Amino acid sequence: MKTVSLSGSLRENVGKKDAKMHRKEFKVPCVLYGGKEQIHFVAEEKVLAKIMHSPIAYIYHITVGGQTYNCIVQDVQYHPVTDRMLHVDFMLVMPEKQVIIGVPIKVIGTAPGVLRGVG
Repeated sequence: MKTVSLSGSLRENVGKKDAKMHRKEFKVPCVLYGGKEQIHFVAEEKVLAKIMHSPIAYIYHITVGGQTYNCIVQDVQYHPVTDRMLHVDFMLVMPEKQVIIGVPIKVIGTAPGVLRGVG
């Protein structure tokens, strides 16, 4: 898997009004799960969009509040009309725990059965 670095800033307030304010500033509210407590932060929408709309699975090195975390994307919520990112959930990757993720597969060529007319 490829890795990518991402920086964010901690959110002081958590709630709908705070999230709307950040979205108006083209920032995406994010949550990092898997540690002792959840970490709420915001990241730049433009940077996240380039990475999220890629067919590559990444391990993210997220720097928030002076600390760096290794994580993967657990869930992304999009606006139903504009397709802008509303919220991103990240899951902390720990060496002692197994992680199951979906990996994109690109099929190249034509199957032998299809070439022979079977299927």
